[in-house]
Amino acid sequence: TGTLYVQGGGPFYNSIPLSGTGLASGATGVVAFSSSALNFGTVTVGTTTTYQGVAIENNGSVPVTISAIAASGDYSLYSTNCGTLPVQLNVQASCIAYVTFKPSAAGLRTGNLTFSDTATGNPQSVALSGTGVAGVRTLEFYPSTGANFGSNVPVGVESGAITVYAENAGTSSIIVDRVLASGDF
Repeated sequence: TGTLYVQGGGPFYNSIPLSGTGLASGATGVVAFSSSALNFGTVTVGTTTTYQGVAIENNGSVPVTISAIAASGDYSLYSTNCGTLPVQLNVQASCIAYVTFKPSAAGLRTGNLTFSDTATGNPQSVALSGTGVAGVRTLEFYPSTGANFGSNVPVGVESGAITVYAENAGTSSIIVDRVLASGDF
């Protein structure tokens, strides 16, 4: 504790009390995570999952400043409730980072959620894993029996229209770039 005195050109002065808490030499920030790894399971290639979260808690004796949170590989940082970075995480305080997974290829896909901070062991990472699977493309038509215009349409006369619907019944996107009819249609 102490006092700051300000005097200017005469006997008049103002003062303000000063206070602070010193830390013992060697005091460090220590963080812990709610999980050491997140597994997103099996996901169709190109599909984004719902988010999963991992909490970071300051279990040390001094505040920790988090300067960056980043996801690598096929993983994206969805959001956090940590606040705008850099952010100070006080002793015994925690916040959560949320991650999504969008596999870019089939097979095991790994990555990390990395926290850059002032804690011991900086940077710290949480392992991320998931498996991408190839999607199935299945184009189905309705009516599934085809379009029958009947047998009583005179030659050279246009029949009535019949609507045919196409539906992607698979798990992967289908891009239709043209539709053609053959024969007399």
